[in-house]
Amino acid sequence: MSNTLRHFTDSQLDEFLAALIKQYPGSLERVLDVMRNPLGDNENILQRNLYEMMEVAKTLNFYREFAQQNERAKFLICGELLDKIADTYE
Repeated sequence: MSNTLRHFTDSQLDEFLAALIKQYPGSLERVLDVMRNPLGDNENILQRNLYEMMEVAKTLNFYREFAQQNERAKFLICGELLDKIADTYE
């Protein structure tokens, strides 16, 4: 994973990814498709991916606790999950 400051542990991100895949089975493949084809017409897919990520994040206790203290929580958790996916599936 990149050397940027992280706010979530690997186990939290793993829990997030598992919950995302369980609730939205095609989500990981859609994320990977956008990563593999970043110059494509991906706006609708990106919006769907982010919507699904946020819907799932809101169900996670660790995220809800973090979000109470950090107004940028939704950007941070999505960014860190995308970094983890990029590093894991490159």
